Amino acid sequence: MQTKPILVVMAAGMGSRYGGLKQIDPVGPSGEAILDYSLYDARRAGFKTVVFIIKHEIEQAFKEAVGARAVRAGFEVRYAYQQLEKLPEGFTVPEGRVKPWGTAHAILVAEEAIGDAPFAVINADDYYGPQGFKLIYDYLSTHADGDRYAWAMVGFLLGNTVSANGSVSRGVCVTDESRNLVSVTERTCIEPYADGIHYSEDGGKSWADLPADCVVSMNLWGFTPAYVQEAKAGFAAFLQASLPVNPMKCEYYLPTVVTNALEAGKADVHVLTSADKWHGITYREDKPELVDIGNNHFVYGNKKEIEEYKAIRAKGEKVKSITILNPDAPRPEQTEQKVDENGSDAFLETPLHDTGSKWYSILSFFLPILGLIAAGVFRHFHHIRNYKACKKGAIAGLITLAVIILFFALMLVFALL
Repeated sequence: MQTKPILVVMAAGMGSRYGGLKQIDPVGPSGEAILDYSLYDARRAGFKTVVFIIKHEIEQAFKEAVGARAVRAGFEVRYAYQQLEKLPEGFTVPEGRVKPWGTAHAILVAEEAIGDAPFAVINADDYYGPQGFKLIYDYLSTHADGDRYAWAMVGFLLGNTVSANGSVSRGVCVTDESRNLVSVTERTCIEPYADGIHYSEDGGKSWADLPADCVVSMNLWGFTPAYVQEAKAGFAAFLQASLPVNPMKCEYYLPTVVTNALEAGKADVHVLTSADKWHGITYREDKPELVDIGNNHFVYGNKKEIEEYKAIRAKGEKVKSITILNPDAPRPEQTEQKVDENGSDAFLETPLHDTGSKWYSILSFFLPILGLIAAGVFRHFHHIRNYKACKKGAIAGLITLAVIILFFALMLVFALL
């Protein structure tokens, strides 16, 4: 029986252009990181084990912000540490080097944690959407190495990966008739403009168009355990060739191992295409937010996407909704709820019951015990606004009551003295 696929998360980088620990930078309404959303999607797709590749310098913060929530979500959590000194015998870290050895080296340090399982690899600071995780989990669950390694990659449509806040670099994929990867061409300085998407390789002096539906690599890979052995076999040769030339910044990249295996005829990399929108935080303006766009309807996205949803809402257009299921619940064949063309504009109406009325806070303030009970009932039935209103009022009421009791207790003490 084939070992179930596991998820490997690369989280050792610090994010030089964006700044800060963007892997654990909260973006959700309750402090969720981008990685929390990826883990949720991965869990729904079938993954039950996750390996976090981190550095000891961020270990405590990462475990508190992400690791603990992954455990509560039902994952078996393992850690691997990408430290500079983890090198093949005979090699030492050049004096003054602080830069990690690259993404392929990250996989090598996780060899023990990965074991003999097929594995998917993602970046911690990117959001891939649910479809990509489902595609890669299903592929890894149903394919094994034969004469060639059975590897895979989830590609995304270019138009779903560009940033409105600056240029990006993307690897444009070329595939054969069987959807196996032939080559990846790195294009730099890609930007959207009025007539589409274009790129420049001479600092903006000249531009060439790229189709929005071309498939690009966003580093969502699927590998068999053979990848680790291929990476290990090539690492020493990489160091011998690269250290004399660029000792401070040379990196052993994950796609380098893939390219070498393809050129040697050892592997097939099947390209699976996701239609989901990819989110990353290349620039601070890319950071998604949860915003009320009117009538207590919330949109989660970056500034550009929020403005697009506001425009849709202003026009009164109908939109699709989806039902998010519990990861362990039986799934119907179709979870997407299509808009009834003859129905009402119910999506645009204010919710009838979960209003978060200020009267809940006021009543809970004067009757805090009943307020806490009401908060528990509202939370059970997922009336989150009402729950927060009752909780807020009850806590304020209890604090006020405690202050009054303390005041009279002190007055009593002084009177007896």
